Amino acid sequence: MISTLTGRVESVEASSAVIEVHGVGYEVRMAAADLAALHAGQETHVFTSLTISQDAITLFGFLSPASKRMFLQLQKVSGIGPKVALSLLSTLPPGPSGQGRRGRRHGGIVQGSGPGQKRRTEDHP
Repeated sequence: MISTLTGRVESVEASSAVIEVHGVGYEVRMAAADLAALHAGQETHVFTSLTISQDAITLFGFLSPASKRMFLQLQKVSGIGPKVALSLLSTLPPGPSGQGRRGRRHGGIVQGSGPGQKRRTEDHP
């Protein structure tokens, strides 16, 4: 498992960056906000999550441990895989910590009250 990368940013594209670590370039898919903070030649430290599917091995990267935790939490929701989770991270408005919207009770995603969603009485006084 690749947990972190520390190295020099080789290039930044629309959905990924290449980070060179001791002569090896790792292509890392990242959320738009994280990619916007990177530029070629910059030294960086990226928290990563490696995903293996039937047709690809993909390394996802995050500039903060909180973003990585949110990415992993989102994938626990039925029907959300790593690509959708990364897309959601790119569209979530920043919360107080600057890394997505946080829930009131357990620091998770704020639950809505749309169709099919149930409110837990323990979350509401």
